[in-house]
Amino acid sequence: MKRLINGALGILFPPFCVHCQRLLHFTCTDALCPECQRLWENEKHSVCKSCYKRVEDCECVPSRASKRIKRCYHLTEYDSEEESVTRSILLCCKDHDYAFVNELVSSELVQLLRSRMKSFKNTVITYVPRKNEKVINIGVDQSMTTAMELSKKLEIEFVKAIIRVGGKEQKALDSLERMKNAAMAFAASSSAIPAVNGRTVIIYDDVITTGSSVSACADLLKTMGARTVIVLSLARVYPKIKETDTSWLKE
Repeated sequence: MKRLINGALGILFPPFCVHCQRLLHFTCTDALCPECQRLWENEKHSVCKSCYKRVEDCECVPSRASKRIKRCYHLTEYDSEEESVTRSILLCCKDHDYAFVNELVSSELVQLLRSRMKSFKNTVITYVPRKNEKVINIGVDQSMTTAMELSKKLEIEFVKAIIRVGGKEQKALDSLERMKNAAMAFAASSSAIPAVNGRTVIIYDDVITTGSSVSACADLLKTMGARTVIVLSLARVYPKIKETDTSWLKE
């Protein structure tokens, strides 16, 4: 019966590739077509500009991030100005609550965590909350959705440890402004202190740029008694390497 229902839904609401928008077979439950899946695998094999390890092996914490963050795990590199499968997935997560996309992201992140952490004993997961206005207008907090999916798959406790209390839109600010803005944007949830105290806390944010938001949240988690704070993200924005001016060679 379930198969018949899913088949009928697939005909009425045909699945599509999140990146290229190509329609897929009505029984398909994947978020990407085979071609775009291969493109994404290539994107995940990019190299960290700091440690020169592959991105999926990198644990680098952004240079201006809080020293209270022990490690950062992320799946891929991200550039908001370039078309990529990662960009398509991120935008879809921010604007829609599609189960098939959430499944793709959470499954990939679970594999990453299981390959990097020996044990999840005494571990909880939380997230960097989205601006309240965005949640009201769009109807989804993508980081909360992903963190909840991860808690189910990893069988660890999900905690709403951080509250959004204000702040401007981060993407319009420079790195120093981001730090100041993030410090005013978040507050600790006092009711979550018993769940956080003395435990390892994984904090999820979909994109890490300067690390300002996760740093502010990590500082709050440590004041709540967190033993260790580990940052997890789908993608990280690496600083652009400035091209060397060689025009003088032509003179």
